[in-house]
Amino acid sequence: MDARVGAVPAVDAKDASGWTALQHAAMAGDLAQISSLLAQGASLEASSPKVYDGATAFAIALQFSQAAAAKLLLDRGASVAGAIGTVALVLAARDDDDAMLDALLARGVPVKGTRAVTAAAKYGRVSALKRLIKVGAAVDTADAGDHDFTPLMVACMENQLEAARVLLAAGARVNARDDDGSTVLHWAVFGARPVEIHLYMEMGEPHDTVWEPRPTAPVVELLIQRGADINATDKSLNTPLHQAAMMDARVAAELLVAAGADRNARNRDGKIALELATDRHNSVEQVLRPRSVLPRP
Repeated sequence: MDARVGAVPAVDAKDASGWTALQHAAMAGDLAQISSLLAQGASLEASSPKVYDGATAFAIALQFSQAAAAKLLLDRGASVAGAIGTVALVLAARDDDDAMLDALLARGVPVKGTRAVTAAAKYGRVSALKRLIKVGAAVDTADAGDHDFTPLMVACMENQLEAARVLLAAGARVNARDDDGSTVLHWAVFGARPVEIHLYMEMGEPHDTVWEPRPTAPVVELLIQRGADINATDKSLNTPLHQAAMMDARVAAELLVAAGADRNARNRDGKIALELATDRHNSVEQVLRPRSVLPRP
């Protein structure tokens, strides 16, 4: 170790990218290396603006879903103050890491003002979602930094049925709107769009893309059952049925039609949902086009 005043110990030296050995070990989940470096005096709080906006080894372990490494670093005294704790809570919620959530909450990391509930909703982490709600996390806060999306909207756009159930049971608004006027149901229809699948002959080579229709739309069905406004319009006057036509979400369209959605509603461009589906030559056209009646013999 360099004994000069202000010198950085060799164990905390940074490579050309700004990483310390402890951060690399945390990213890899190498418990033995982490223990060895700490025994040599490595700083738990060493960071660089070049590495995940100043993330410490503890935050990096969580970023890379290295739960055991994160626990070791936390047990050895890693700080959870300020932004580090906020980020840690979000990442623990993302990974459904109940033990880490409990440890962070016990250390006083606040839930309020974080995106932990949204992270749990996005990835369908029901256990984490219930834990956060139990300690008083708000379930219906619009994220001003992300289009005023609520956690329920995020769960619906990601087609996370059980997360949506938990949020609705906790009081999330079924007809909340984002900054474009789209409702939760609009986003559930978006989540019911066909799945994009990339077909590779070899990784790194050009590939084909196919769209696999979803056989069900349970989140759309759930919202309709819970009283979602099936004819709500966004700022472009698109209803959820217009959304289904644009997204080729056939099952969602069938559910909306069965629930009495207005087929003749016109958006700001003067188009009904059938016209949007026809323009795109997609499967929703078959749902919305009037069926011809054969003459009686």
